[in-house]
Amino acid sequence: MIDASKTPFYTRSLSCDYISNVHSLYYREVEQVLRQDPHYLEEQGWIYVLSFGDLEAVVDTILAADQVYLPESRYNTMKFLRENPLRSIHLVWQRSEEEAFAHETWVNITDIAITGQNDRRELYDALAGSYAQCYVDKEIENGTGILPRYLEGRHRFLLSSIELNGREMLYDRNENPYGPYGLTTDDYKYCWYSDTTDSYMMVIDIGLTSQSMSFPLILREYVLALGGEYDCAYKDDTYRSAWKIGDTVWQMTSRFQDNEILELKFKKNGRPLDISFITSQADSEVGASFCVGVTVSDFCRLFDLTCEVDEDLGKIMFFRG
Repeated sequence: MIDASKTPFYTRSLSCDYISNVHSLYYREVEQVLRQDPHYLEEQGWIYVLSFGDLEAVVDTILAADQVYLPESRYNTMKFLRENPLRSIHLVWQRSEEEAFAHETWVNITDIAITGQNDRRELYDALAGSYAQCYVDKEIENGTGILPRYLEGRHRFLLSSIELNGREMLYDRNENPYGPYGLTTDDYKYCWYSDTTDSYMMVIDIGLTSQSMSFPLILREYVLALGGEYDCAYKDDTYRSAWKIGDTVWQMTSRFQDNEILELKFKKNGRPLDISFITSQADSEVGASFCVGVTVSDFCRLFDLTCEVDEDLGKIMFFRG
């Protein structure tokens, strides 16, 4: 039996350096492989590309680095290699070599793990898809050579401009009649595309209010902008919101406890309104545990709106007749 009581020589804490020791066996050799790539930025440990055509060379470099780590599979499983990559290479786009070495601006594309088991086709497809998405998102300017199949079906991920009846929504109403602090609604002024729902999504609040914290009231922004009336109240862990626009009344009831949404229901003129939603656990773009994401079509149903999307301008436009 070992006495694990604290002594001048050791404490109860234990550490295991096995993984770092394994990696140290290959690190120098893989660094030599990376240095052979003229687009490798040694100081940062990055690889940069200037165009879509540079991706083939990136794949060659990563596969060569993979070969350095692969012999470890004689001593550890492929799962071990996959879960403990030798290192991760950050891939960025630069406008020029001069810009790359100045290292002041860049566009992040993706990170690539050296696992000893990357497949050429899968790796190339992943990098090509990431490059194409950055181009669709207007982050990468050079679209020369992008193969059509990597652009097909892609949508601009983030729409940062939101309009309602021709006026930009700023989410800037700071006054908060439901608590002592100003609102934080402007953190959620965006719309994003979800491959899971195959739709653009909007963030909405669940009507959470508190006398000790500040929460966003996104729905209230739209109600007031449309000339409607809004109110909310809570008791224990149940939060109720109601808004009226014209002759139509909506109600929202939510239950929120221990940072988790237990229930969220909607009604329109007293009848249940089926609104699907996703939480921040399902999609980080939701942004907070006290908000949810809804499709733009469901968002429109909360105010009797229609909408149009201009991906080229990064804008979503809502209308109410």
